[in-house]
Amino acid sequence: QVTASATAAPGGLSMSQHPDAPVSHILFVVHGMGASPQTLRRNVRDLSNNFMAMQKYWFWHTNINVHVEMIDWKSYFSELQESIFERITPIDARSTRMSLNSTLSDVIFYKTPHHRSRILEIVTGRMNSRLEALRQDSCGRFSDAGVSIVGHSLGSVIAYDVLTGYGGDGDALALSFQVENFFLWGSPLGAFVSIADIEHQSGKFTLPRTLNTYNIFHPHDPVAFRLEPLYYHSEEQTAPEIIAYWANNGIRPSKQWAQTYEYAKGLAHQKWTAFTSRMWEVVG
Repeated sequence: QVTASATAAPGGLSMSQHPDAPVSHILFVVHGMGASPQTLRRNVRDLSNNFMAMQKYWFWHTNINVHVEMIDWKSYFSELQESIFERITPIDARSTRMSLNSTLSDVIFYKTPHHRSRILEIVTGRMNSRLEALRQDSCGRFSDAGVSIVGHSLGSVIAYDVLTGYGGDGDALALSFQVENFFLWGSPLGAFVSIADIEHQSGKFTLPRTLNTYNIFHPHDPVAFRLEPLYYHSEEQTAPEIIAYWANNGIRPSKQWAQTYEYAKGLAHQKWTAFTSRMWEVVG
């Protein structure tokens, strides 16, 4: 069993792989639709455990220590959303409808200018304050850590707007630190910007130039879209890169995970044996 220990952070939304070791990277995660405090805490725990498992089984030679910070913006609107839809949702099938309302209303809120401005303010402010607190922590574990941002689903749209200023007003709060990498997971950003402004389809779409951007999606994800046709609008489109993945993350037991791991270990042993045999032949 691979576990990670939580650091002292509000709401249990923060966790490091190795709680006593220097942190190499701080990962801010902007969540998507329909989040709850319980699911966000579980997401932080699972993500940290996944990093631990991947390092243990595949990147054991590295000294990476990732600290995950979940940026919770949903809790600010939960009561307001519930009160609004409690009044207008039909009584029939209300329990099912209210569950859907909690998810779909996040998109409606973000498409409403005054709510969008408030969400961007919350996300930017919490990133700034949490990074400042980590940098000033007396343990010194975070003093040299790099910073990356992950946006999942709607969270990728929010993160993009925070990084670029798109969708906000001219007086919007800005990040007070440099970001090295921006990861979009299952992102509808391509659809959002194309629908909002048709000019994005003819070369007006931009990405932050001071950081690396990675748009990661599953082809069957109904809300995930490509960005390359918008960014390289005048070039012939190529198929997206297929990144290496594993069917299981090491947290849940799986025969397929075990088989994959044993295969990789066996292959490495075979290569090493062949190499040493050739070395002995050369030496003597």
